[in-house]
Amino acid sequence: MLVVLNKIDENPSFDVNRAFLQNKYPNIVGFVRVSCKTGDGIDHLVQELEKQIHALEAQDAFANPGSR
Repeated sequence: MLVVLNKIDENPSFDVNRAFLQNKYPNIVGFVRVSCKTGDGIDHLVQELEKQIHALEAQDAFANPGSR
């Protein structure tokens, strides 16, 4: 699970309690700060999504070796 923090252009100093959230929700693998308005951080979000998709595909291939 990726947590996306939007509107960094309007609230550049805003952040969340990352340690608390990761303790409460251990499936969180990362936090990405973006601005949909200006496009800041979108490239990084796409990279993180691609990385997580590849990780899930690798886990699936390992768990189900004959499925492909």
